[in-house]
Amino acid sequence: MNIKKTAFRGGIVLSATVMVVCGGSGGGGNSKAESGSFTDPRDKQKYRTVNIGGQTWMSENLNYEPEISYDESNWCYDGDESKCKAYGRLYDWETAKAACPSGWRLPANDDWEKLIQAAGDKRFAGGKLKSINGWRLTTYDVWRNGFGGAVQKGRTDEVWRTLFNVFEAVGQKLNLGGNGTDEFGFSAMPGGYRYSDGGFLGVRSLGYWWSATESGASNAYYRGIYYDRGSVDERNYYRGYGFSVRCVAQD
Repeated sequence: MNIKKTAFRGGIVLSATVMVVCGGSGGGGNSKAESGSFTDPRDKQKYRTVNIGGQTWMSENLNYEPEISYDESNWCYDGDESKCKAYGRLYDWETAKAACPSGWRLPANDDWEKLIQAAGDKRFAGGKLKSINGWRLTTYDVWRNGFGGAVQKGRTDEVWRTLFNVFEAVGQKLNLGGNGTDEFGFSAMPGGYRYSDGGFLGVRSLGYWWSATESGASNAYYRGIYYDRGSVDERNYYRGYGFSVRCVAQD
């Protein structure tokens, strides 16, 4: 449910939309998130934004192309411009550090942890942060769709209807479906990644987002969300890989 809120400050009218979310799974999390928008002055692209746990995030993957050679540091998945429009660009870590517009920055590990804790914890946060569409279907989705169709058409008796209800409830609780619930408006999209040697993998199946936090001399941390689980992973990888970028507003 969206509620329009208007406030007056110093003679200026400020407007924002508060998205009130009911229900949820996995425990924890906020009951509302304040959403807005931001236009990148560099290329005039507009991004949705959302405040989660006291932090303002872009709720879309960054799609800014820096003024450097395309092949050196940032890419569209498979070189397909339509993938950039759908999932944002992929950046190596050095480029990602400087890719966010003025007033925004690449989130560090502490920023990611605040986001994950606001959404519950790392076991369930992925399901809550994933977008409600765009992710690959899981075996659970296939079974649910087939089983649910039979139930709706009256082809099963009461016992099977009850089993389906239990099956669906457990799947939702554990975030077994490919798509998420997007309870906070973060809308994580599965942009896949680029190997340092030039190959691409994982679009629609996973999203990797760089952290500004380094790990040793040649690696950096990232957060991963996957189509077949509800968790958020923290790992580190070689900085030459191409991952997605989410920007967080400067404090």
